[in-house]
Amino acid sequence: MKQRISLKTVTIIDILEAINKNYGDITAVQIKEKDGTLRKISYVDLGRRTVDISSNLIKWGIAKDDRIAIYSENRPEWSVAFFGIICTAAIVVPIDVKLSEAEVQFILSNSQAKCIFVSEKYLCVIDKIRQSLPELKYIITIDDSKREGIINLKDLKI
Repeated sequence: MKQRISLKTVTIIDILEAINKNYGDITAVQIKEKDGTLRKISYVDLGRRTVDISSNLIKWGIAKDDRIAIYSENRPEWSVAFFGIICTAAIVVPIDVKLSEAEVQFILSNSQAKCIFVSEKYLCVIDKIRQSLPELKYIITIDDSKREGIINLKDLKI
């Protein structure tokens, strides 16, 4: 008779918590800024930002299986947004920055995304198509923005 193997369910949240506990203040990511300085982000910082994002999404009524888009070039904030979305049990809708305005509009419309994380570089595309996206309630810029109706990622704190 074969022995049964017990498989414990491990979630992304479990993995993030273990990494945070085991590696804490160790640098997870280093980014060279435009001015040449190095910005370091620790595992604790990544974990904290993930919790900040997921807590705010839940506070806004984002629920399991809601769609949240990410429209940005490759950068650490992309990953933080991704993990924050996953922790709410929402569905990530990644949008390739090489797509046309019409293709971005098609993806956002058909996914019925309620929220989008977007870099300042691509915010102009969202501005042009926003009126055609009634489901889109929240626009979060990865960069700083003073524009009305735009939420800054750095301001999402619990």
